[in-house]
Amino acid sequence: MKTTLIFSMLSACFSVFSQDIYFGPNIPISISDKAIFKGNLKIENANNVIFKPDANIKYNQNFDAVSGVVASEGRFSFENTAIKTVNGIIKIDTIALLTNSKINISNAVTFQANDVLELNGQITTGANQVELGKSTSNPGVLNYTAGFINGTMKRWFAPTIISNVLFPFGSANYYSPAKITYTTAPNGGSLTGKYILNSNSQYPINITDNFEILANLSGDGFWQVDQTDGLNSGTYSIDLTTNNLSGITDPSVLHALKRPTSSDAWDLNWTTEGTHVQSSAAGSFFSVYRTGLTSFSQFGIASPAINPLPVELVFFNGLCSEGFSTLNWQTASENNTARYEVESSSNGTDWSVIGELEAAGNSAEFINYTFQDPNRSSGVTYFQLKQFDKDGNYKVYGPVSTSCSDLAVNVEVFPNPTNDRGFVKINTTTNGFITIQITENTGKIISEFNTSVKNGETSIPFDLSSNSSGVYFLKINLNNEIIIKKINKL
Repeated sequence: MKTTLIFSMLSACFSVFSQDIYFGPNIPISISDKAIFKGNLKIENANNVIFKPDANIKYNQNFDAVSGVVASEGRFSFENTAIKTVNGIIKIDTIALLTNSKINISNAVTFQANDVLELNGQITTGANQVELGKSTSNPGVLNYTAGFINGTMKRWFAPTIISNVLFPFGSANYYSPAKITYTTAPNGGSLTGKYILNSNSQYPINITDNFEILANLSGDGFWQVDQTDGLNSGTYSIDLTTNNLSGITDPSVLHALKRPTSSDAWDLNWTTEGTHVQSSAAGSFFSVYRTGLTSFSQFGIASPAINPLPVELVFFNGLCSEGFSTLNWQTASENNTARYEVESSSNGTDWSVIGELEAAGNSAEFINYTFQDPNRSSGVTYFQLKQFDKDGNYKVYGPVSTSCSDLAVNVEVFPNPTNDRGFVKINTTTNGFITIQITENTGKIISEFNTSVKNGETSIPFDLSSNSSGVYFLKINLNNEIIIKKINKL
């Protein structure tokens, strides 16, 4: 059973706190040098907690500041792949997300890196935002290695020329960054932006840009960037990149468009402000460019009719029936569609094709499709839909998931997350011979053994003490029923 340490007073230099920690109200707390919080940290009144300028703090789990302001000239780091929630008003000079770390700041009133944001992980903002910098004289620095910000980001700008200012927007399925380059200096202030996922494949438009007639506007997603804190003037270029774009046969004719409003229907009021620069592609990523811009709002990607966007999908979902997963989807229109492939995954990362259905080809009517997974499901199973057109291009929809629990065996892993060792608890209504594999995220087998189970509950120990932190998978084969469980190693 996990316990919580409650402090009435603390002055710490180097400390490792393995348990949940609670800093009570109206009690002086001072932390300098290095500290590692391996459990949850809750601060009742942050105004009474001093993180000194030399503080170098690492967090493994949740951080909750109930009241007051968490402020420091030091460094806060978040590590490991478990999703950690961060609540309260956070204003730290350096904030670092270490390799593949994940935080959710949906309940953070303020999340601000005053000087440096080191991003090698994922931040989900909800209705809140990540703020980098604190003024025109202190705009902050982004040290980007990998990952994304799923939501809104605010960045400060000094009144100067600057190149390739990155907004690393993304999600679990898409990475859609924007880069801003000021070619003449603005007056100083901030830009606040986000990437807006959308479910429509295309919108018909009729706009001429650089002597090309643009017939289609992609409805897969849009960028919104707004001037804040008094920022205006200046001339800039924009570089928009995304892998959330379907039906592209000639990436060289894609155009970036802009519109001055943000509340109209997506097919209205797009303009050709600035100058078009030829687009490019690298693998599944497409990049569009525009120069000579002076104002901000929303941005999208358009193309001539040579790049038809094939399907308008109304919905895609899944349900369970007698241990089998059934998938349903509906299209409102189809253009040049060839087939649908259905893929499944036990972890949402590694996919395999389990079947396909012929598509309508061309249609302007609602069409319903149904597909049943030929394999019985146990626990959570993920599915995604690949729509192929007749030219071989495709778009991926989903993922969606089902959770079927009517098999004759139930498997639980505890504790999960685990530090070193744990148990696999197997409940079954049959006797049988069982094979257990533990694999890395790459699929490499690190442990494999056989045993037998009987009707009822069986607990089997496992040991990850010699393995590094990360995500592992437990694969169990009992009487030809395959069950896969994720293990998070702290």
